[in-house]
Amino acid sequence: FFLLNLLNFPSEKFSKLSTFGPLLFYIIGITSKYPDGIKYRLILANPITGRVLVLFDNHFPKGHHRHDSEGNESRYNFKDAETLISDFLKLENTEVIKYENNENRNT
Repeated sequence: FFLLNLLNFPSEKFSKLSTFGPLLFYIIGITSKYPDGIKYRLILANPITGRVLVLFDNHFPKGHHRHDSEGNESRYNFKDAETLISDFLKLENTEVIKYENNENRNT
């Protein structure tokens, strides 16, 4: 959460994340495994089933990548932490809408 405060993101942008999943950031310094000096895991999951809807992470040896609700994994072109959070929130919003629409159809 240090990084979120550092970037001055309005807390209301993360209101749904407290329900759907944690944001984990580690400022670790530049290493051979993490040349950008940051390790992260941003996840949006169904709060009941635990099914991953969106996941951005950069564990070694895969590097920067993301997972979608269909189980696909693709490379993520990391630019900086601010862009990462912005990209995650865009995809998070899309997936929350899909999730809510599916829940409404099933009721």
